[in-house]
Order: sequence, then structure tokens, then C-alpha cells
Amino acid sequence: MRLDDGATIPARTVIIATGARYRKPSLTNLGQFEGVGVYYSATFMEEAQLGDSDEVIVVGGANSAGQAAIFLAQTGRRVHILVRAGSLSETMSR
Repeated sequence: MRLDDGATIPARTVIIATGARYRKPSLTNLGQFEGVGVYYSATFMEEAQLGDSDEVIVVGGANSAGQAAIFLAQTGRRVHILVRAGSLSETMSR
């Protein structure tokens, strides 16, 4: 990889982690719950906070939401999917 200053760095793999822009719902005070009840991913860290009796709401209807719902269903009691589109078939692959 060649940097702007001309330096080169030998590498087999380059990971470009430039961030993501989430389509956040326009809800009053959403920011105060981010990281303490509202999350933008479903990783093992978020799953670890779930109890067997907890219910989860996944907002979205595309593949990422489906994957998150399936993943979190392993731990939580019930997972609800809030789909903003007309149907899942519009945005989620089979």
C-alpha cells in the first residue's frame, strides 16, 4: 500500500473501516438511550446484556435486521421486527 507521502507498507490484507452511517429514526431524545438500550448492531456484546426473559425490538427490514433478529433470538425470550417498508419481501432477501 502506498501512502500519500510516498511511503509504502507491505500488506496481504487491508481492512477499510471508515465507519457506517445509520438511518436513525427521528425520535425525540434517541441519543440519550444510545449505548444504554438502543444499539446499532447485534454483536456478542449486545447479546450478553440480554436475559432469558428479555424481549428485543429490531428496527429495519433488510438483511442486517433479519440476521440480528435470528442472532438475538438465541438469547432473548422474544424478538420483534419493526419493518418500516411495506413488507419484508421489498427489502430482505429470501
